[in-house]
Amino acid sequence: MFPFHLWLPEAHVEAPTEGSILLAGLLLKLGGYGFIKILINFFPVSCIYFTPLIYSMSLISIIISSGNALIQTDFKRLIAYTSISHMNFVVLGIFSQTIFGLVGSVLLMFAHGLTSSGLFASVGIIYSRYFSRQLEYFGGLIVGMPVFGTLFFFITVGNFGFPLTFNFIGELLILVGLAHFNLYALFLSSIGLFLSVAYSIILYDKIMFGNLKAHIVKIKDVNIFEFNALLSIV
Repeated sequence: MFPFHLWLPEAHVEAPTEGSILLAGLLLKLGGYGFIKILINFFPVSCIYFTPLIYSMSLISIIISSGNALIQTDFKRLIAYTSISHMNFVVLGIFSQTIFGLVGSVLLMFAHGLTSSGLFASVGIIYSRYFSRQLEYFGGLIVGMPVFGTLFFFITVGNFGFPLTFNFIGELLILVGLAHFNLYALFLSSIGLFLSVAYSIILYDKIMFGNLKAHIVKIKDVNIFEFNALLSIV
């Protein structure tokens, strides 16, 4: 959460693919678990009292992280900023004081663990072939990696909560909870949802579509291990 969020992109950029998957898929959920199991159960009055402060921090975090994601050139750092946005959306649901928001937060934590892990795994697959994470380096990979492009597409649309995906269920329940609790928070958090569509489409478009860059000479689609890993997440 803002202003304690700047360590996360740096940690993801420096970590190997496996470390990023563990960090996004498991470790980021410990904070939400602590909120649900400890704060709400043992300090319910304090949770209500500090809800305006928590909502302010969460909404600032969503807008700042989504805006930062739009201007990133390193796509691993971009995905790290999306994790900040999604986890602050989870916090909004936890402190919405409604069962819709609470259930939606639990579901979104689980869904985000899958989609973010899939995105970081996809980054690792690309990096293992081209040793670059700069968006400007890539273009037209769908020509030589159609299987990877298809799996990566489903993970990408899942990440921004396209209908019929797991993230959509959690985000919809959180929005219902916010509608019952605070319409201003509902409106401001919706800005983050629109921005999540924008940066997800930009990420996929710059890597997979356009003209195939001349310096990308060796294109190898996913092997059986990588295919099974991405397919299980899809």
